[in-house]
Amino acid sequence: MTVTACAAYLQYDLESTFGGGGNSVNKVFGLDQKISGLSRKNNQIPLTQLGSPEIQSFAYGKDEGGMSVDYILSNPWFFSWIFGDPVSAVAGSAYTHTWNSSPSINATICTATTGNIEIGVDTDTNVIRITKGVIAKSINLKTALNDTVKGSMSFEWGKEDALSTSLDSTPASDDILFPYTFAHATLELPNGTTIAQIQDFDITFNPNTELLWGVGSVQAVSAVRKVLEMTGRFSASYLNSTLLAKLIAREEYATLQITFTNGLTGANEKSIVINATGVGISEHSNPTIAAGEVIFEDISFQWRSCQIIATNAISAQP
Repeated sequence: MTVTACAAYLQYDLESTFGGGGNSVNKVFGLDQKISGLSRKNNQIPLTQLGSPEIQSFAYGKDEGGMSVDYILSNPWFFSWIFGDPVSAVAGSAYTHTWNSSPSINATICTATTGNIEIGVDTDTNVIRITKGVIAKSINLKTALNDTVKGSMSFEWGKEDALSTSLDSTPASDDILFPYTFAHATLELPNGTTIAQIQDFDITFNPNTELLWGVGSVQAVSAVRKVLEMTGRFSASYLNSTLLAKLIAREEYATLQITFTNGLTGANEKSIVINATGVGISEHSNPTIAAGEVIFEDISFQWRSCQIIATNAISAQP
């Protein structure tokens, strides 16, 4: 039977121990999920022998898998792949969920976060892939005029269960169900000063997490986190010299704030606010200066510390 994406699902949970799987695989990354580059390899090693040009046999190395997931920003739970589980609290008639990159606030930030991703396809025999010890290599969020806020994450794993044929009859769904667009986003640099006439922007979280293997098993046995890199860029109308002067002076901005919000309050509020501190501009450029054309400036930046606060009607991360 030929199948389409109508016959597939994608869901995940985080692990408390490497490769142990999640307690309940009940979360999705966002709306309009798409998988690309789904692969698994066994690092096959061809072996030859004197006296023949033919390959005589094969040996096999470590198990490796990977993929990328694209989605429309809706729920905030994917941040836990980088920052660990959020701290949830009551906020009036809504709830806040806070992630933090500072080790003085987040005791688990120095530990690599791993997860359990399940990919199911309803075929003649059904194909369910259950990956464990999964690491997120990066999170990217971007938007542009007349577009949605798009998320993209890349994953690697070195442990995968045997293929299953038992489909989840009630796969996970998005619990926020709000597709953020460019109209729901603002960028303030510094906090309180909105950058006007932004054409597009994107931000990337890269934890530099790596899988570790050991002699005695083809499967990964652990993961380690290295330096957390948080970077971004935006393009805006060239209105003044403020940003260029900051670059030339090699000075940091104390704060940067990126907000995604539905504009409502109380129990109806759905928002994600990224508060960055220690923000340095690394590059300024004007792509084109030509007669009859609007002059834009492209700004690349990096920040040192980060707090993310999501507000919604969900009491706790699923």
